Order: sequence, then structure tokens, then C-alpha cells
Amino acid sequence: MRESASLSGRASPSRWAARRRITGRCLPGSYLVEHVDIESVGVFTTTPPIGAYRGAGRPEAAFLIERLVDEAARTLKVDPVELRRRNLIPKRALSVQDRDGTGLRLRATTPICWTARSPWPTIPGFAARRRRDAPAARWSGVGVATYVEPSGLGWESGQVRVESTGAVLAVTGSSAHGQGHETTFAQIIADELGVPPEAVTVRHGDTHGAPQGIGTFGSRSTALGGSALALASRDVREKARRFAASMLEASPQDIVPVDGGFGVVGAPGRHVTWARVAEFAYRGTGLPPGTEPGLEATRFFTAEGEVWSAGAFVVSVRIDRDTGTVTPERIVWLDDAGTIVNPLLADGQLEGSLAQGWGQVMMEDAVLDRDGHLLAGTLMDYAVPRADDVPHAEIGHAHTPSPNNPLGVKGIGEAGTIGIPPVMVNAVVDALAPFGVTHLDMPLTLKNLARFSAPR
Repeated sequence: MRESASLSGRASPSRWAARRRITGRCLPGSYLVEHVDIESVGVFTTTPPIGAYRGAGRPEAAFLIERLVDEAARTLKVDPVELRRRNLIPKRALSVQDRDGTGLRLRATTPICWTARSPWPTIPGFAARRRRDAPAARWSGVGVATYVEPSGLGWESGQVRVESTGAVLAVTGSSAHGQGHETTFAQIIADELGVPPEAVTVRHGDTHGAPQGIGTFGSRSTALGGSALALASRDVREKARRFAASMLEASPQDIVPVDGGFGVVGAPGRHVTWARVAEFAYRGTGLPPGTEPGLEATRFFTAEGEVWSAGAFVVSVRIDRDTGTVTPERIVWLDDAGTIVNPLLADGQLEGSLAQGWGQVMMEDAVLDRDGHLLAGTLMDYAVPRADDVPHAEIGHAHTPSPNNPLGVKGIGEAGTIGIPPVMVNAVVDALAPFGVTHLDMPLTLKNLARFSAPR
């Protein structure tokens, strides 16, 4: 298996090498490939420099393996879903010790998605519809693809402080870029402390008084930043529990968290609020032996290994014979990102990645002249998807917690850019298969499909 890539003389070799390594690690995809031989070749060209984009190496790997599996299914005359089922990583291979052909641990990947709920049956009656379309003015096709999304490797910081009023302040090194970190992190902290999320204020992007941090990229924020805040919250909670025990004249082992504070096991009427515990903590007198005033903790969380999200797409499309216009009829999507903290924000991440993946497969084309000059250098010439260009997807979630962080979460922000390009090409190739078409390059624009359209 040969992986080729282009590298401009002005591009960063280290950044290209990192992207290449991601692609190589993801090349087996969702499948149990025991032996992998990858040769990667870098070529200096006259084209403009390249950089990381949402997905950064993962979409290239998914496109290669999913197109290869689809073509194998076509050649072997095997249902493409069945061929994938036969080769997916089995549950028995998901132990800590087992590794695939690239040396990666096979932890919690795609089989959970496919064995728990296969999305294929949710597009019923397709064969009958194809027969009806045959004499009509359109062609129909269906595509399927799986994907994996490794992420969450490294470390991040989190600081949590309960003020003397009982209000909670959190500071994170994972700066938000519009993903909704303030909401997600507030939910995590509130759940750990037993307070309402509106009692938590989250600060980010301010180096004044913040612990050292890394930032947000590569679908790592909740897995690393959220885990650091969860651990800091647990430290604060344990210290507060000792204060509550002193206030309630009980053993710390008998103190349990209750809504808004702490209570005593077997004594429903004996409890104390977070506000009272915080007031006691900052008073500084009468504290339990060995404790210091205040309720504050800073933690740095380092992941033992990557988290591996996974998922599957099924798409049905129709193609207008006269114009070559591709219209998706249904997009069914199952994603496994482990524990979901906020379902609305999770779906927002998936829909955002779908929009960018849709642009790549259907619209965006970096046209260069013979000398390597970019001809589509502005938004007047380079087509990015607008809101009305992006189709609706029926999104489902599997929940296989990751063992590599205390929250069990996985990355979710890049799934659409990884999975939607191969499934759309698979669907369009399926529609055009009667004409001998076995492969199409992206983007699937009218220009690229014009040679298949019927004359008026």
C-alpha cells in the first residue's frame, strides 16, 4: 500500500510528517488488518503550501480504505455491508494487549457501532426504487462507509475554585473556538460537585492567573481539558467533604454528596450546603487537623493513550441524467464518541464536520494553472458550502466509553470530514456502475459528472 503526498518547498516538513503519521495509523480503518506495509513518499512541487485542516490525515486514510473495500465487494460480487462485517475488528480483539498491523492497540473501535445497530436497514426498499428509476430521468445509488477518529493524546490543565459565597470558578487551558466549552465544562464540574451548572463560571484564553495549557485542536478538548477539570473538581469535593464532616460532627466516611451540598448517611435531616461549607473553609479557624483554608485545586491530566471514535454512514443518492446533479435522498449516520456530555453540542459538532466534508466531496476545488498558481484564491472562485447546500443527516449515537480518561469521552469534532467523502463517492459510483464507472475523484461537481449525463 503506497501513500503519496505533495509537499511544497514552503510547507513545514514536521507538520506534513505528523499528518502522514496520522494517515498511516488510520489506514486499516475499522478492519482487522494483521499485516500492513506502508511506504510514504514526500514530493516537492510548485504548488502552494499545505496545512492541517479538520480531520488532518484521517480523511485521506478513510477514503483510501473505504474505496478499496467497496471495489473489493464489487469485484467479489459480495454485498458491501456483508464484506465489511466479515472484516471488522471483532470484540474479542479489543483487549488492552491486542494490536493491529500498525502496532496500535485495538481499543473500543467500530464493531460496537455495527453490531449494536446497523444503519443499513434504515434505507428500505432501495432495490425496488432503483428498478423504478431505471427508465426514468435519474439514476440511483447507495453507498456505505465506516471510519475511525483517533484523538485526545497529550495533556491539559484545569483549575476549580469554590468561592466563599459558594459560587464556582473554573479556569481551563483548553480555549474555546465556538464549540461550547463553557457549557460542556460547566456541566462536568456541576455533576462532580453536585451544584447547578449555572453556578459555575468557566474562564479560558486568559493567561493571567491561568495554569499552563495547550489549547484546543484535534478533538481533544473534552477528553483532556474536561478530564483535568473533573479531577480538580473531585479534589475540591473531597476537601469539602472533610470540612462538612467537621461541621456535622460526623466521620468523613459517613459524609455523602447530596444536591447542593453534603449529608450524613442514614440521617436525612442532617446536611449542609456548599455555601456554608465554603464560608467555613475560608474562615480559617476551627478547621480539621491537617487541612488548609480555601477550596481550590489544580490538576494536569495526561492521557495514557488515544481515544478512538468510530462510526458508519449509509447514503442513498439520485443523479439527474440531463444535468448530472447529485441529490442525497437519505444520510444515515451512527457515531460512537463514548460518553456524550451535551447531546445538542455533540450534534452541532457532527453537523459542522458534515458541512466541511460536504464541501470537500461536492464543491471545493483548488484549481491551479500549469505553473502552480492558485486560480481559485478567493471566495468568488472557491466554492464553500452555504447553509442551504448542506443536507440533513439522521444522526444516531452509540456510547462505548473510552478507558483512557475518567469521563469515558472520545473526540467528535472531525467525524463528518472523515466519513462523508468516501460514502458519497461510493454512492455515486454505485449509481453509475451500469456505465462501467469504478472510481471518481473529488469533487463531484457538475463538470466532473457531465460526461455521464444524457443528451437532451
